[in-house]
Amino acid sequence: MSSNKQQRFLPSGNIVVCGRAYNIGWPVVNWYDNPNFAAYRLGCYKGKDGAGSPGPLPFAPAKGLGRSPYRYRERRLLGGQRLDMRRLQDIIRQFVLHHDGCASSADCFHVLHDERGLSAHFLIDNNGWIYQTLDLADGAFHASGVNEISIGVELCNRGQVELDGEHFYSKRGMTRSVSEVVVHNTRYRMWEYTNEQYMAMAALGKALARLFPNLPQVYPQWNGMMLNTWMADPRAFAGYIGHYHVTNNKWDPGCFNFAWLMQKIRVSSVWFVCLDKSECPKPPEIAENPQIAEQQGRVLYRNNEEEAMGGYFPIGPFGRSRLWHGGIHLSLPLGAPVFTPFPGRIVAARFSEPVPTGSASFVLMRHYFRLAGVETMFFILYMHLERADPKKGRIPWLHEAEKKPFFAAMSQGSVFYPDIDVGGGEVVGHVGEAGPPGNYESQIHLEVLSPEDLPAKLEPGSFKSVDGKSSGHFCDMRDIVSAIDRPKGKGDGILTEKELRDFFQNNDERAELHKLAARFQSEWGDAPDWEQQLAASRDFRTMPKPARARLYREQIKPTLWYTPELAEKVGLPKDFVVWHYHPVRFVAWMNGQLRKQATTMVGQIQVAQGPAAAKVTDDRDSLDGFVDEEDEMSPEASRRLTLEDLANGYPEETPQK
Repeated sequence: MSSNKQQRFLPSGNIVVCGRAYNIGWPVVNWYDNPNFAAYRLGCYKGKDGAGSPGPLPFAPAKGLGRSPYRYRERRLLGGQRLDMRRLQDIIRQFVLHHDGCASSADCFHVLHDERGLSAHFLIDNNGWIYQTLDLADGAFHASGVNEISIGVELCNRGQVELDGEHFYSKRGMTRSVSEVVVHNTRYRMWEYTNEQYMAMAALGKALARLFPNLPQVYPQWNGMMLNTWMADPRAFAGYIGHYHVTNNKWDPGCFNFAWLMQKIRVSSVWFVCLDKSECPKPPEIAENPQIAEQQGRVLYRNNEEEAMGGYFPIGPFGRSRLWHGGIHLSLPLGAPVFTPFPGRIVAARFSEPVPTGSASFVLMRHYFRLAGVETMFFILYMHLERADPKKGRIPWLHEAEKKPFFAAMSQGSVFYPDIDVGGGEVVGHVGEAGPPGNYESQIHLEVLSPEDLPAKLEPGSFKSVDGKSSGHFCDMRDIVSAIDRPKGKGDGILTEKELRDFFQNNDERAELHKLAARFQSEWGDAPDWEQQLAASRDFRTMPKPARARLYREQIKPTLWYTPELAEKVGLPKDFVVWHYHPVRFVAWMNGQLRKQATTMVGQIQVAQGPAAAKVTDDRDSLDGFVDEEDEMSPEASRRLTLEDLANGYPEETPQK
């Protein structure tokens, strides 16, 4: 493939995962951008040495291949659900680096696809351009034993200097430094990777960190040093590894600097909004240092409790009454971006005309992680958003919304179910306006809710659990109400706007409410007794009946989105009773849980015993070490796997006894 031909295919910058494009801010040419880099083609692009008629099978196949035109396979553990991002997130836990031994990524693709019948998800050329050949939902043939759970990349590098002499790159108008590295107790003198390749890996690694929470930004170390040989059980490790960590007959990627890459790509979860109320160029990361993270959180606490017009946690929507309030309000500029802290799926949304209390537009995201072996699911609600216009292109997940099945419902202002996966840090919407009728402010309501008490499962004692299910929509829990009611210990049990404001602005005891995990009936639940509860409450007893009816009809009913139908579709309880947490504290806490997960998932490294293989080769010159029995099964055969097969594991996922 000539360089002139390649230049016609400009990079979109998008990597493709489960059928969806994610822009990573770096030159990426995926197989849609350039079909000549599609590993999905069932046959060769070129014959041997670029001549002859290409056939369907590779002409110099790797061991175990050559009988099928497929250069990839479906991941068994997806069970045929190729668009299920949540399931893929549970599977991917390794990124395997290779060097290709070639002069260009185009040459590498020819060797992999046409000669060997192999594949890698990504190829990174000398200039740092990334070529994606497969959706990450599919397994590539690149590293025997770990293809099911890994992503593979081939970095363009000729390898050993002695193969072609000192002028290999200078003759091609390029410059590269030379480095020495010891792998499997053998010293190699090889070409260094280019700065552009390192930067490409950093851009790719950062994007994957936002998409795959079970792929930690770590690499194998032994006694505090880089492990430069193979592991006895490479499949037990989670993180970034070289091909030489998987087998003793490979030495790639040789001198690649894993430590540098991990420093560049290690990311935290992000805060919901810009911390200084201005338009930030990127979502603010939660600081790794706990003290700094606490300072960041204080900015948002002050915004809610001292600057906003109310909307406290866990009671006081718009700063009034004992009504349970599952989230917080933040006062922000109209149209400011709102980010998702974690990767997840947008499961429900509505973009409608304003109601008497302002914006009733919302986005509901579901987040799923497996933390310390515990299935962890929670939801984040973004309420009072600005009504989105897909044509403006401000919200990535609404790209080409007019082509999606939900577009009609969205256009009508109804609740719709996008089922779209987004990466951590992605914009989910923009700040709208809300407030009492005639007194709107630009603000956002943020809320975290879950069917189970997650902190009690993951870290008992980290939150204080309180159960207010029996109190309906109005909090009657003495510890909460008496802390706010004045005079203290002698209050009337009815919370006024002044009492709420004084408590959340001036009383240090408010910090105790930040620590609550509170279970109560969601304010958004379209329960048949909502209006009756309002009428029976002593908070609104003095309000004339017509006024109460108007309050419900105009200010409450139009905002209710949580219906039994929605609950069944997205996985929320149908009785509207859920656990709530202060969003600022919960996000910081969950970020800590994910960081803890990154270290516990690494697993115990066992260095393999014994010498290196008799012949250690580059990927270009090798026929072995890429596939195993699991990979050799044809896609047709894999589709015939039963649910029992998948549950038992095939063949390496068999549970340990």
